[in-house]
Amino acid sequence: MSYASVLAQAAATAQSILAPMADPDGSGTFTLGGTDYTGTMSIFDKVLVPTPNGYEEQRQIKIAATVAQFASVPNPATRPAITARGLTWRLTAVEPGAQFYVLTGVAA
Repeated sequence: MSYASVLAQAAATAQSILAPMADPDGSGTFTLGGTDYTGTMSIFDKVLVPTPNGYEEQRQIKIAATVAQFASVPNPATRPAITARGLTWRLTAVEPGAQFYVLTGVAA
């Protein structure tokens, strides 16, 4: 067993424990592009985002999801919809990592 496979297995185990703790009303499940995934979510109610007319307050969600769930890195360029915690969000950024992607979305 390689070090990478041990880390991948540990990441999946950690996520299976942390996702329900972070989202007690669900199981950490979110939908992106019509496919269900599992992740650990955090919602930030007031984030100041620079716009051409100054700063704007936005509600933001960050989701950490294991890389193994995805066939490829999600593309935020088209701002696809994410359904999570009973709300719809627009994907605005993806931070790729070795074991996890961190998806960032804003309230739609």
